[in-house]
Amino acid sequence: MPVTVWFRFIGWNMKSPTLVGKWPKWSIRRRRASKRLAALKPDVFCGIEMGSRDHVKWLRDDMRKRGWLMSVATGGRNWRYILFNPVQFRQLRGGQVRLGGAYQGDVKEMTWAQLVDRESGRMALIFCSHLEVDGPDSYRRKQARFMLSEIERIKNELKMSWEDCYLYADVNDRGGVQAILNGSRLKNLVASVPYDTMNRWSGVRRRVGRNKSMDVLMAGDGEKVAKTFSPDCSDSSDHNLVGADVAG
Repeated sequence: MPVTVWFRFIGWNMKSPTLVGKWPKWSIRRRRASKRLAALKPDVFCGIEMGSRDHVKWLRDDMRKRGWLMSVATGGRNWRYILFNPVQFRQLRGGQVRLGGAYQGDVKEMTWAQLVDRESGRMALIFCSHLEVDGPDSYRRKQARFMLSEIERIKNELKMSWEDCYLYADVNDRGGVQAILNGSRLKNLVASVPYDTMNRWSGVRRRVGRNKSMDVLMAGDGEKVAKTFSPDCSDSSDHNLVGADVAG
């Protein structure tokens, strides 16, 4: 029996638009990213390293030109944004939680948005987070514990359940972070890529060790998925996006 899909959930570290050197120009990468996202048609998109709000608005507008409408959730800043399909959802609340740490001036914050399905009234609590890339593993583990405690706090304040919670995060795990996540009420949606989602960049073949960088797409226990995917995105970022069709 076919599984009914409630919404398509995608997360992606798009790689900072300010990077120079070996990286293709952002004007090239952003067009590739927009084309890919518009083709995949996410209902909820969590983007990391998206740049300024002007960069995000450009992506939203270009996706619209390509036939897919998205709105930017309020509260997004410091390069972590949540976008959603306004035909299906409307936003009730949103904000940020500071996780601490700073890499190249980028203060690590978790963005969140409370969305409600316009037809069914069902709610989703979306989180988009990025743990520190520098420093010892113990620091990332500390950030991960704090991130989970803040997710629980926000969930409780909004009187929502764990099954309403969805998280995309680049946790830069080199050891121990996944174990902390596994001990929570959140479970991996995209089990095929629980650890390393780094890809070959610009055709240069390189081996990336297990746990060197990890993108996770998670949901409260009890949620089911109809389909998962993680296409190669090496034409526009060194991270592959991760996606799941959340079952209704």
